[in-house]
Amino acid sequence: MDLSRIEGTFTAPDEVISIVGCGAIGSQVALQLTKLGCTKFHLYDLDQVDSHNLVNQAYRAEQVGQTKVDALKALIHELNEKAEVKTFHGESEELLKLEERLEGYVFLCPDKVSVRKHCLTKNRTSPAVLGWFDCRTELWAVQVFGRKHTAEDIKSLLDTLDFTDEEAEASIPRASSGCHSKQASGITSALGALTMAKLFVDFVKTNAIKIFTRIDVENFNIDSF
Repeated sequence: MDLSRIEGTFTAPDEVISIVGCGAIGSQVALQLTKLGCTKFHLYDLDQVDSHNLVNQAYRAEQVGQTKVDALKALIHELNEKAEVKTFHGESEELLKLEERLEGYVFLCPDKVSVRKHCLTKNRTSPAVLGWFDCRTELWAVQVFGRKHTAEDIKSLLDTLDFTDEEAEASIPRASSGCHSKQASGITSALGALTMAKLFVDFVKTNAIKIFTRIDVENFNIDSF
């Protein structure tokens, strides 16, 4: 893949990019990171591509019926045929066990709050994880969190997830949940993926990371902390 446009401005790390949830945010962030030169991916998702996914996800009509991880692997290889992509797909309990051994830079993009909590808790002391990026979508807003892999940072991220899957589905409490990503427009999802990619670039280049960014597309507001 020709990376001459970004040569001298960013050099992608050689470590693994782990993407948990390959839907509205996960599918698009994978392609953004591939375009930045990332070549090692671990993709985790339970689902298959459905026709309604085409509204806000990276997939194509001819990929309907395929597993999302396999469809996304194909899209990554279209951009860079040399990319190393491992896919993880199976029953819920089986996938949770696999998610207890995450590696590299982890992008949390699942539908369920419980999956995010599980990944953070089970990998809390893992030396294989380098950083955490979490994106949650509302209808016309997106929240993006970035954390280093420290006990303090993981606790602060878990504190933003102090509610259940059921509570997230019924309403949007303190922080919006990935459960509402099915409501998110393609615009919001793409914006979330781009913001995650930017946080990742900043982290790799400077080891500095913004803790939290919220972008309200409807009212044109951006809040960063």
